[in-house]
Amino acid sequence: MNSVNLDRLTPSDLDMQHLVRSVAERIRTVSEMYQRQWRTPINTKFITRDLERFNVIMERYHTSDFRHTESEKKAVRTLAQWTIDQKAALVGQPTKKLTWKD
Repeated sequence: MNSVNLDRLTPSDLDMQHLVRSVAERIRTVSEMYQRQWRTPINTKFITRDLERFNVIMERYHTSDFRHTESEKKAVRTLAQWTIDQKAALVGQPTKKLTWKD
């Protein structure tokens, strides 16, 4: 697929809008849990690019522009998995792999 097509904005359906909001809440929750447990901020070095894309979509959503690019959608899904992995590690549980229907 051409990279130009990946950057085309497409309307976000309600599922995507809810996923974005849920991921934002989960990032906050996991970060707070990590801070309480380890007394240090969580390391986001490996997800920096995904967080940057996530911030772009959050800014767009804040202005009621409910659209996303394919790369932003991928970033949201990566962050959703990251929050599950981090929370599982914090509570000593096995992690689950998310599956997506497209």
